[in-house]
Amino acid sequence: GHSAYFPIVWSEYDPELVQLELEYYSHQGMKLRDPYDHHRGVWSNQTFQTYAISGADGSKLKMGETAAEVEDGLVARFQRGGLNTVRARDHGLVKRFNPKDQTSPEPQMGQYLRDLRNKNETAFKSIIGRNRYEEDVFLAVVTSRQNLVSRVASIRESWGQASNLLPNIHVRYFVGNGTASENELLRLGGFEDSNQLVVMQEVSDDEYPPVRKNVNMLKAINRIVQKPEGRLRDAQIGYIMKVDDDSYVNLDGILRFLAYHHNTSQAYQFWGERGFGRKKDQEGIRSAGLRKAYCLGGPGYILSKEALAAASPRFDDCVNEISRSPHKKAVWHSDVVISICITKATDVGCFDNDEDYRRNRVFANNYFAYENFVHRDDLHRIVTMHPYKKAGQMARQYKRFERRVIQAAKTDDVSIIAWKDAVVLSDEVYQNIGLPAELVDGKRHSNSWTLLFLLIFSIGVGTNRKRILRKTRRN
Repeated sequence: GHSAYFPIVWSEYDPELVQLELEYYSHQGMKLRDPYDHHRGVWSNQTFQTYAISGADGSKLKMGETAAEVEDGLVARFQRGGLNTVRARDHGLVKRFNPKDQTSPEPQMGQYLRDLRNKNETAFKSIIGRNRYEEDVFLAVVTSRQNLVSRVASIRESWGQASNLLPNIHVRYFVGNGTASENELLRLGGFEDSNQLVVMQEVSDDEYPPVRKNVNMLKAINRIVQKPEGRLRDAQIGYIMKVDDDSYVNLDGILRFLAYHHNTSQAYQFWGERGFGRKKDQEGIRSAGLRKAYCLGGPGYILSKEALAAASPRFDDCVNEISRSPHKKAVWHSDVVISICITKATDVGCFDNDEDYRRNRVFANNYFAYENFVHRDDLHRIVTMHPYKKAGQMARQYKRFERRVIQAAKTDDVSIIAWKDAVVLSDEVYQNIGLPAELVDGKRHSNSWTLLFLLIFSIGVGTNRKRILRKTRRN
């Protein structure tokens, strides 16, 4: 006897804050494997009314008769009773977090992250590493048998090469019918996986404008998404993206875009570069049923799986109706027809939110001959660039991205996200002559409060504030 054991108890932090810290440090490349790491809880000097003494020693003590015994005086009371008090960390005793206990300690970093999430979700996602959509995306490239050895080859040597593909973006190439066998097509396209090529026997490969070809492609995608098989069996596909075979695709840009636009409360989503048609065609297009902006087919568009599922069973009737329209000459383009049918089925148009669209002109369509029409400082924001039809263009753009974007994606530079949140791209010239806003100089306006908030926060959590300062000066 003659000793009393007071264990030092492990007191857990709020698990929500712990999870935020774990995500943050994991994003920084740090693994916190120790269950008693100081980011998870604290060894508390409070006794929590927990002690152990021998029965003989206990009979010598005069303990309080009521629950009013003050815990802080418990050790002193035992010492006055002539007992030697022993204190040691006891890994077998854990005080669980109780949200009703206002005295429970909280981790400082977790508090910072929680406050940031409540004040600026964009900055929070960047800091925590949640700046990429995590579910699966089905990326469909509509091409032709003739282009397998040219444009598809250029894609597979640039943005679509195996080493550049991301695990949750599933790329498939769609062609129509023809005389060459599927095995011959696989050889021409250099496909090692036969699942990458989808042959649509029910539609002509050289249809132009390729209205029914694109419609049949979307219907085929819907069947694949609704009942995934093979390598897609375990995929959780949330969005479908369609691009032409002359579009450069920033795969990382797709996931970043969706991370900020994915909205579980709005099932029907449709994003791309808006179009209303040539002035001489606009009246006919409206008469044929266009009520909202359509998404240009060249630079591509993104559809939620719910929007595609709603439109797919109605495509045939909708297309047949438009084909009989007296305004067919004005409206008979795949992007216009498909957009009309999607809007009829879902009541959503291309990028319905005007302010969001103005900030995110990231499906870039080149109206001029200048190849590098998107400035290098904007490459990380871009989802697609179109068109690149000539040999070597895709490869040159890939080198630009490799220098500017791919390295940034590996480092998760917070200034990139700050820049994305701060820039407002002007679309005045778009409305007049169709000039891409990326070419407009002096039309950008920085949200200085957003950048200032990020800068102050970065000092607290150790982000690279010099990069943010450089970006701020550039504006």
